[in-house]
Amino acid sequence: MSCPIELYHATTHARTVSFHLINPKTNNRIQMKAINPKTGPVERSDLVHGYEIKGAVVVDNEDLDHVRLQSTKTLEIEKFVPAEQIDSIYFDEPYFVLPSGKEANEAYGVIREAIRHEKQVGLARLVLAHREHTVAIMPREKGPMAVTLRRPEEMEDEKRLMRKIPAGKPEGNMVAIATKIIGQHSGRFQPDAFQDRYEPALRDLIKAKARGIDLAPVDEPAKTKVVDLMAVLRASIGSNTRRKLSNDGARGEVVRWHRPKGRRINSRRKPARSTRSAR
Repeated sequence: MSCPIELYHATTHARTVSFHLINPKTNNRIQMKAINPKTGPVERSDLVHGYEIKGAVVVDNEDLDHVRLQSTKTLEIEKFVPAEQIDSIYFDEPYFVLPSGKEANEAYGVIREAIRHEKQVGLARLVLAHREHTVAIMPREKGPMAVTLRRPEEMEDEKRLMRKIPAGKPEGNMVAIATKIIGQHSGRFQPDAFQDRYEPALRDLIKAKARGIDLAPVDEPAKTKVVDLMAVLRASIGSNTRRKLSNDGARGEVVRWHRPKGRRINSRRKPARSTRSAR
């Protein structure tokens, strides 16, 4: 079965603020030029690709033509796999898949309902910008979603990184308290509730600068007290124990929890910087 389709990017950066480099003396947008550190400026049209292996191996466009993959403009599904077998860490760029023309509607609907009923994901190959990508075709509302998958060689060595995590399991009663806290704060995922507060602040700044208004600097946030999570959980367990003994009228020793030795959790610690470039 075949069906003519069209692919559309599922994400966009059109509604986010992006800056250009400006010369503050003239307010003109600057141009980036290619510079040879030994000879000076060069034309971009004269440049070729290179790869450093004990020096530079020069690769021109004619060389690239020998390995360039020709796009057949066809998504041919090679196999189907259960959706739960694909780790979400492999998901990369999403695309909406739409039927191309009225004659495609029937076949499109059949394929959509079949993969939805079987809860299967189709794996296909697609050439984008002369590179071949594995694509996962999965059901989504009225039409399937195509998501390019990252290649295994793009992934960090997870086992090497996870070796830094100490062995052993936390105490079960503390896990129970933490689980209860999670339950108290559980709810439905609502994307609109998690807005980027920096984006509207940028727009307000730009509007104010356009009117010649200087915004007041933002006050530094108050220092957050570093809390030892394990001490809080143990104190909570101790409090529950004392309350139960009091209610039951039981006698005996109250368990005293000692402050655990180890690393503190700093809620103000900055997140690790992503090295992944923006697309």
